[in-house]
Amino acid sequence: VNAGLVAEPLEERGLNLTGTAELSVRAGGGVEALSLTGKVTFEDAQLAVREPAMVFTNLRGELELDNDRVRLIALDANVGGGSMRAAGDIAFALGGETSVELQGQADSVRLSYPDGLRSEIDGSLALTGAPGAMTLSGDITVARGIFSRDVNLRTELLRSVSSAGPLAPEETVLSRTRIDVMVRTREGLRVDNNLARLETSADVTIRGTLQTPELSGSVSAREGGEFRFGRNAYRIETAQMALSRYPFEPPKLNISARTSVSDYDIQIAVSGSTDDLTTAISGESRVDGTQLSRMDATSVLVTGRPIDRISSESRAIVGEQLASYLGSSLADMAQAGLGAVVPFDIVIAEPALVAQEADPSARFTLGAALNSSLSVVYSIGLDDAEKQIWIVDYKLPR
Repeated sequence: VNAGLVAEPLEERGLNLTGTAELSVRAGGGVEALSLTGKVTFEDAQLAVREPAMVFTNLRGELELDNDRVRLIALDANVGGGSMRAAGDIAFALGGETSVELQGQADSVRLSYPDGLRSEIDGSLALTGAPGAMTLSGDITVARGIFSRDVNLRTELLRSVSSAGPLAPEETVLSRTRIDVMVRTREGLRVDNNLARLETSADVTIRGTLQTPELSGSVSAREGGEFRFGRNAYRIETAQMALSRYPFEPPKLNISARTSVSDYDIQIAVSGSTDDLTTAISGESRVDGTQLSRMDATSVLVTGRPIDRISSESRAIVGEQLASYLGSSLADMAQAGLGAVVPFDIVIAEPALVAQEADPSARFTLGAALNSSLSVVYSIGLDDAEKQIWIVDYKLPR
C-alpha cells in the first residue's frame, strides 16, 4: 500500500508521509460485529513535520490488529541526528470511548525550535487516557543548547500582547490534553545574543494543558555571565528566577549584578515578583572607596558622574536623562505603534503634567489616552519607587 493514499489528510495537518506498507489482514463477521485481525508493517518510510520542522527517516514499524484493539508493537526512526522509539496500545470500543496508552523514547535528538534555540535532548514521554481526556507525561533532559537569536524587547513585548489568547479559549484537543512533564538541563543552556552572554540551568515542571501550559520550578544563571541594559554591560553575581504557574502567576527574581562606569563600581540588586519588583542601586569609587547614594549611583550609570559633580545648571536635565535611560524601551514602543496592538495610545508624558505635585526632573512619567475624552498619567520617582502619582483627566461632554 502506498502512503500516498493518506497523504492529503496528513498534509492538512502539516505532515508529509512517503513510503509503502505491507498489510496482512483478515476480516470477518457482520457489519455490527466486524472482526479485523492481522498486521501492518512498514520500512524505510519518511515523515516530514512542518512545525516544528523535523524529518523522521528510516521509519520502521509494526502494528497488530486484534478486533477492537490496535497494538503498536514497535516504531523507530532516525531524527535530528539521533533516534526515537515508540510502542503502545489503542483500544476501540464500538459506541464507547477509545483508550490510548503510548510510550516514546528520544535519544540525542537535535532540535531547532523555537526560533533561535538549538538543543539536543533525551527523554521519555507517555500519552495515556481517552481522546477527550488524555495526559502527556514524562521527563525531558536538555543535554546542551544555545539560544543565539538577537532579541528586541520592544518587539517581543508587542508580540506577546498581540498573541494573547481569549479569556475563554475554544475547547480543542490541545485544551483537553493535560500535561505533566519535567524538563531539566544537563550541561546548561547558553545564551549568546545582543542582550546576554551567559549559561543557565533549569529544573522546571510543565503542567496545565497543551493549549495553556503552566511552568513551575527554577531557572538560574551561572556566576560570571554578562547581560546588557541601556549603555552598560553587567557581570552577573547571582541570577535566579522562581516560577509558579507561570504565565498565570508572575515569576520571582533575585538578581545581583555589577558594572564599571568611569572610576566607579555600580551594583544593582533586583528582587521580588515581576509585578512588584524591589530595586537597589549602590556604588563606590575605585579611587578612594567613597560610597554612592542611590541617586548618585543612578546618575553615574547615565552621565558617568555623581549628582554633586554636575553643575547646578545641568542638574535640571539629569532627571530627563535618567528617564530616557530607564524608559527608552517604552518610548520605542510608542514609536513602533503600540496603539495598533492595544486599544489606546501610549506616550511619554510631559514633565509639566506633574510639576504641581512633585519635582518633574526626578521622575519618569507615562501617559495613556484611553479615548478622546479620558486620559491617564502615571508618574514614578526615580529615586524612590514609593513616590507614585496617578492623574486622571476626563473631558465632560458638552
